[in-house]
Amino acid sequence: MTRPFRFGVVAPLRTDLPTWRDRVRRIADNGYSTLLMPDFPQMQPAPGPMLATVAALTDLRVGTWVYASPLRPAWLTAWEAHSLSLVTEGRSPRS
Repeated sequence: MTRPFRFGVVAPLRTDLPTWRDRVRRIADNGYSTLLMPDFPQMQPAPGPMLATVAALTDLRVGTWVYASPLRPAWLTAWEAHSLSLVTEGRSPRS
């Protein structure tokens, strides 16, 4: 049995927040299944809260494209990932 092919997109915040939220809704409406956020400290908000926003607005699966690991303690990254899994009810790219 084969699984359906899914498409994802990396969507950093490059505009104001309302425009980004509209973009997220369009991404979901256009059939994408997954939205990933990069981690660019001091250039945009942290991925966890942004992905929780995506999960509240859409039914997209969410995840991080990359974490800036040199700038984050490993336990904090693990806690944020766990918290995100809880608030999205398990909608992570691997589930």
